[in-house]
Amino acid sequence: EEMVRQNVSSGVVSFIRSAGSIAAALPNLANAGSKMAASRRLRVVEVDDVSATLEAEFLDPADAHRFFCGIVLGYYSSLPSMFGTQGAAVEVACQCEGAPACRFRLVWDGEPAGGWIDGDDLGRTEVLLERFEQLQDTATDLAAAEDVTTVLSRIVHRAAVAVQAPRYLLAVRPTDGADVRVYQDGWAPDDVEAVTARMERGEVAANELVVPVESGDTHYGILAAAYAEGTEVNEVEHRLLASYARHAAAALRAAAALESARQDRDTASALLGLAHALSEVTSQEDLVTRLAEVVPAVVGADHSWIWMWDDNGKRLELAATSASMPIGTALEGGAIPGLAEMAADPRPMMLQTANEAEPVRRHMEAAGVSWGAVVPIAARGTFLGVIAAGFVLARDGEDENGSLVERLRGLASQAAAAIDNARLLDHIRDQALSDPLTGLPNRPLIEDRSNQALRNAARTGRHAGVLFIDLDRFKIVNDTLGHAAGDRLVCLVAERLAGCLRASDTLARLGGDEFVVLLPDLADVPEATAAAQRVVDAMQDPFDFDGRSLYISCSIGVAVSGHHGDTYAELLQHADAAMYEAKAQGRNTFEVRPARPMALGYGMRAGGPSQLDLETQLHRAEDRGELVLMYQPQVDFATMRIVAVEALLRWEHPTLGRLGPDAFLPVAEESGVIVGLDRWVRETAFAQAAEWAAIGHPLRMAVNVSTRDLRRPALCDEIEALLASSGLPASSVELEITDRVVMSEDALPQLLRSFSEIGVRLAIDDFGTGTSVIARLQRCPIDVLKIDKSFVQTITPAAPDAPVVSALLQLARSLRLEVVAEGVETAFQAGFLRRAGCSLAQGYFFSPPVPADTVFDLLTEAQAQAAVL
Repeated sequence: EEMVRQNVSSGVVSFIRSAGSIAAALPNLANAGSKMAASRRLRVVEVDDVSATLEAEFLDPADAHRFFCGIVLGYYSSLPSMFGTQGAAVEVACQCEGAPACRFRLVWDGEPAGGWIDGDDLGRTEVLLERFEQLQDTATDLAAAEDVTTVLSRIVHRAAVAVQAPRYLLAVRPTDGADVRVYQDGWAPDDVEAVTARMERGEVAANELVVPVESGDTHYGILAAAYAEGTEVNEVEHRLLASYARHAAAALRAAAALESARQDRDTASALLGLAHALSEVTSQEDLVTRLAEVVPAVVGADHSWIWMWDDNGKRLELAATSASMPIGTALEGGAIPGLAEMAADPRPMMLQTANEAEPVRRHMEAAGVSWGAVVPIAARGTFLGVIAAGFVLARDGEDENGSLVERLRGLASQAAAAIDNARLLDHIRDQALSDPLTGLPNRPLIEDRSNQALRNAARTGRHAGVLFIDLDRFKIVNDTLGHAAGDRLVCLVAERLAGCLRASDTLARLGGDEFVVLLPDLADVPEATAAAQRVVDAMQDPFDFDGRSLYISCSIGVAVSGHHGDTYAELLQHADAAMYEAKAQGRNTFEVRPARPMALGYGMRAGGPSQLDLETQLHRAEDRGELVLMYQPQVDFATMRIVAVEALLRWEHPTLGRLGPDAFLPVAEESGVIVGLDRWVRETAFAQAAEWAAIGHPLRMAVNVSTRDLRRPALCDEIEALLASSGLPASSVELEITDRVVMSEDALPQLLRSFSEIGVRLAIDDFGTGTSVIARLQRCPIDVLKIDKSFVQTITPAAPDAPVVSALLQLARSLRLEVVAEGVETAFQAGFLRRAGCSLAQGYFFSPPVPADTVFDLLTEAQAQAAVL
């Protein structure tokens, strides 16, 4: 009843009556019902003047529900009343109850004579007026579109105004030679291509409506609508959609003409902009970039490439492009037929992707172009490069290709003069902004590039970094070998530094032995420190001076924007201070923190040739077999047995004799040789401990770790690998780290934790001599404290209390740490320490450092000491 009431009020009844009779109206109503309910198909099975049979079938049985059967039954029961007679309907079969389809039987009394064709059409007229207004609005909307893409999008999205269907499709070529562009609503994306091809062939189903999109003598494509399967398209719907398609074609033609006019305007604007850019001679990079942007607008190409000729390498290098290709890509002359001839006699060339040499074909296929044109750039008889334009679709006609070449020639002629001038300007600029000795950027240029990098970093949210590099003990080289050799070394260092940096980084020389590296586009500080480590590593190999090996290290300060400043001056100042901190830490390393005040006289140590020679000889000591290890026992006070030894390095110098650590370790620390020495000590000591364990005498092996070695990220992995290869249990190894290192490193707890996790013991050597901070000590996974011998030596009969030693022992007990007393030289000292609760001791009272084969001779002697104590 509600549906019938709405039909009467909206004027739909007038349309129903216009069929003339109930029998004539039924097929139209069933067709309309199927269109509105896409999941159910209705049809008239039989009809006469007073009765009819209708069938309704759910296309998907899962959608079947008696509610929809009731709607159909109620609607068709009311149909006779619209024609002024009485009627009734009954459902004789139901799909919900297993029947193949729902079947309805409708009967009615005879209809009044004359039918309803001349009935009240006021409601129908109102509906037609509203539909007409909607179509006019749609036409206005299409005409208002100013570009082809907008027109095409609006056509398909407003097609529902013309006909009410669940699916629409538009397939057109906006201009001659353009690709088919398909817009659709309602189809699965995977089906669109096949549906479009079928409809363009004229294969149209009964429920589909396809009309041409044409304006005048121009055919653009097709517009299609599709209803539910089992329905049929009527003539009214065809006429409505065809009328709408003509509106769409007219709008498309106008938009295409407007786009063409805009393209002509843009071409003129591009040429004017290029002329302006070329008149202001800038760098070659700026010119070719601008040229690559202009070529598509001037010649209508899909992609453009500017290749510059490298006469030394006899190849073309990509300098600029509108395609997604890496700048710097090279085309080797020998691999491309005709390239060498073009360089000698520059002439235009036409390219067909399928017929070209493999390197050219690969680049063209990557850009999706099928053909192209290449025009040389030459100035004063010198071949500079080429302009290449690529096209996706083929063009017909020699005249059009000839016009293309002429346009490209015009661009090449303008570009040649500007590039020639730009190269001259670049040469002048390079002389003003380059270091005359190394050819690297100088102070003004690195500052300018740094400012640019900082602006980019501020815009993108990234960071820029600065490395301040100073060669270690460079003055010794000048004093020893002369300034000419020093200049030569600076050039060799510049080459090596450049080789370990990224292509985007800038290496500059400030003067003397100072270099600066600009690191643009960093994620954060660790990326900058990784670059600094690469530089340190690159300096480890010697430089060859006429057969003489010369080692030179560097100290680096690191500064990163957002952390250490936001201007170049701030970053340089911070990096300079951090570099001096690296010097204070022993050289041959890098620092990120601001520099601490340097001790007076640092770097003033007597050096000269002997120090330089000593360092050179130390580099070769391992290979010559001059390094030896001595072992000093550690005695357990509880059992008076030797339970551990400390490995101590000695150098058997060929002319100076045996050297203790004080004679060469400072030089090793400063030069970085200490890292190699530490590695040799570990390998030798671990192997010796494994050998002892194999014969039934396991002893814990203590080895020292230098400050330099401790900072290396790979150290923990190296120790773990060495333990695995030697078969030595991790618990049998003790790493000794000086008190000063522990107490000056905020990050040390985490660093030491990695060693503790693999099972090795950690000891603090020379405890009490550094800047002891108990809070930091508590955060470190320490196992042992070694009391420095300077405190042990205060234990004498004249001062038997030794309060400092007692306090240190009490501290160790509070922290549950084992204690080793170093430098025990008398029985009084040993007795005091034993009674005070000290765990272990080492010193000359028990044994001096001895060779490996002597250690076990001491095992029985330690027992004798118990009686003395």
